[in-house]
Amino acid sequence: AENKNFCYYSRGSAFETLTAIKKAKERNLIADNEILVLTARLNYYFKLIGPYIRSIGQNDEDPVK
Repeated sequence: AENKNFCYYSRGSAFETLTAIKKAKERNLIADNEILVLTARLNYYFKLIGPYIRSIGQNDEDPVK
């Protein structure tokens, strides 16, 4: 359960990072190529973390049911 909560917090922080990247772009604080690299890495992370969180939940279920 502790690991699952950590993953939820981690995913939330990643979403906040996306917001910060968008704000940095609007203020011209970051180069376009950096935006592409960072958003690609975050999108890859989102593709991995969702199924991982679901798999953690599956392990917690009672196998007798």
